[in-house]
Amino acid sequence: MPRRILLVVAAILACSTSLSAQKQKEISLISWTLFRPALDKLIPRFESKTGYKVNLTWAPGPESKERVAAGDIFDVAIMAGPVGDVLASGQVVISSVKTLSGLKLSVTVRSGARKPDISTADAVKKMLLDARSITYVDPARGTIGINAWATVQRLGLAEELRDKTTLALGGPRAQELAASGVAEINLGPFFNDALVPGVERVGALPREVSTPSPVVGMMGIHAKDPDGAQALLNFLSSPEANAVYAGLNMETVP
Repeated sequence: MPRRILLVVAAILACSTSLSAQKQKEISLISWTLFRPALDKLIPRFESKTGYKVNLTWAPGPESKERVAAGDIFDVAIMAGPVGDVLASGQVVISSVKTLSGLKLSVTVRSGARKPDISTADAVKKMLLDARSITYVDPARGTIGINAWATVQRLGLAEELRDKTTLALGGPRAQELAASGVAEINLGPFFNDALVPGVERVGALPREVSTPSPVVGMMGIHAKDPDGAQALLNFLSSPEANAVYAGLNMETVP
């Protein structure tokens, strides 16, 4: 075979090998939608550091758990805790499970409105009892709604607040209800991110009132690239990632 032909064949094989290697360096990630502000900052850094391409699929809190438990194929999944049912499904590598951060519950009010005292449990309880109307995400539709409902129950106010609470279809809709004056108080996620026009955050509720929703990462039992999946989980629990979480007002994990 002439030397020129051999060189062409070698080049084709090298190109084929390179393309195959690139394909192997892709990671599939199913993530809780509310974690997006953090991942928007962190995924590009991870890709730049490692050469991996992360293919993201976003899902609301309940849906992310359902997809994983139902057997969707993925390398890494990120969702809100608790994750007992997901672990029991047999679809994740138990030893890979990491708590990455925590999402606090906050109070949002209409722009220009008086900002209530939320510094203590008694102050939060008074705020909710005095409020003309309250809104948060329907617990059946989102993790933050579950957290808000748990907070109301912890304070022993479930019955007192029932008739003046409006359950929203999502976080932005709950904020819109506060912006329009339909709801005086909105219980929502505490992020350093954009709000809908017309609302302001008061701040995060104290831990004695509301436990932050844990953000949990894990590897799929059928991960196509376990090494890449572990590398991503390690990066998302690194000091560099913690700095991003802190900048977004999320809880960090030591």
